[in-house]
Amino acid sequence: YKHTLTNNSNLVEGKVTNNVGLPFTLTSSNADWATSLYIDNNNDGLVDQGDTLVTGTDLGTFVNSGNGIGKGVVVNLIVKVQAPVNATIGTQNPVVLQFTPVDYNSIVHPILKNTDLTTVTAGQIRLVKDQYLANCANGTAISGTYTQATVSAKPGECVRYRITATNEGNATVTDVV
Repeated sequence: YKHTLTNNSNLVEGKVTNNVGLPFTLTSSNADWATSLYIDNNNDGLVDQGDTLVTGTDLGTFVNSGNGIGKGVVVNLIVKVQAPVNATIGTQNPVVLQFTPVDYNSIVHPILKNTDLTTVTAGQIRLVKDQYLANCANGTAISGTYTQATVSAKPGECVRYRITATNEGNATVTDVV
């Protein structure tokens, strides 16, 4: 689940002072479901190698080397939820992400709270398209291998595509078109 945390105040938020920055909790209603919070460093909405797994209970230590979220700065977050393999169809799991801003000069800030609801479905297909610059005569790669990154082709050049379908659900999927 993609989330955006924006500092709309006129102060730096979450700067780690006295070992406290921007406390948060990530709570799953079902104890056997795994939940994780990531900073989406490349802002693509996907958990990948460029993102930061947030551990502990203080987002402030992970943002801007502990120097907080500057005025007007946006931090893109991803909440990853994983159901156990034995989850039954229709099972729901609310996950609550809550930030508790630190009081400043006796000013109490409201708690920021968001609930994501995950429901187990009978089948889910993930499609991934990747491509490479290909020899137009025989389809072999001119350079590199399949990639999900952008491939540029000049007029007269060819791009070879591959689509991979993966059943990520918990039941057989039929009639995929």
